[in-house]
Amino acid sequence: MISKKIGDFIKRHKKKAVTGVLMPFAGWALAYFKDPIMASMKNQEARVEISTSTQKVELHKRVDIAARVDSLGLSDLSPGAISLESDPQYISIKPSKSVKLEGMSGSQPIDNLPEVKAIKIAPSPVKITATYVSGDLRVESNALFIEIIQPKKVLHPHFDRSDTSRVNLSGEWIIEVGGDPGKMIIVQRPDNSITGTYEIPQARWPRGTISGYKDGATFRVHFSIPGKEKTEDLRVAGHFEIQSSNGDYIEVTGCAYHLRRSSAVYNKVGTEGVDCSRPAYYNKWKVLQSATFYATAPFDKQDQD
Repeated sequence: MISKKIGDFIKRHKKKAVTGVLMPFAGWALAYFKDPIMASMKNQEARVEISTSTQKVELHKRVDIAARVDSLGLSDLSPGAISLESDPQYISIKPSKSVKLEGMSGSQPIDNLPEVKAIKIAPSPVKITATYVSGDLRVESNALFIEIIQPKKVLHPHFDRSDTSRVNLSGEWIIEVGGDPGKMIIVQRPDNSITGTYEIPQARWPRGTISGYKDGATFRVHFSIPGKEKTEDLRVAGHFEIQSSNGDYIEVTGCAYHLRRSSAVYNKVGTEGVDCSRPAYYNKWKVLQSATFYATAPFDKQDQD
């Protein structure tokens, strides 16, 4: 609308513009158009919103920020820029805090925002905001408050720091019991005792606790049967071995025996944990059923505390 008015103005005053009175003409033209130009700028209004998918982020991880600018005034927004701000002691914003934007109308999501990363644990949530600037228009966004937390330490079986030849089986394992997949999370204590939990969603007993021990390369634990702990037991016997030429993972192979309390006493042990089709014997227990047991986990060759 203003450009049309300028064109009409020039046509009406073309003679003045070319007869040598350019300076007075320019000054008069500036004064003539000052009010509509200023009115147009005043008609530019905007709203800036930022959001994130999480209010917590681990140390040294990126903070995913999404931003949007809405044009709310009667006139379209002129070219401008949007910038992100936060405390540089805790949050890094790279490579540049500012992103240039073309003129816009309506609502526009902002692409190519700078990388926002947590670089230090803060005593309280850290504030992140955005500022949009276009000419004399300056708009602040809503504020996000991000809690920076310690990274979750994923524990894998590893060599003990005190003895690099001593395998510690602590960690999360993928398991199969009789072909049913699941997982177990175990902790091996300094005395080689083992405690933990298991989950086998498709099995008759989908979850329970684990207790037992490791001795040399043998793995001997009990998977509890919820509600029947005093009368029934799932005993797992196997051997573990670090696999692959690089020692990237560890495996346990063996057998799982479903036991029920009895008065029987045996003078033999059978082939416990070796051949699941052959009998195994446990004093005061009767073997109701046997199944193959398999477990695998990444092996961390670095010493751990």
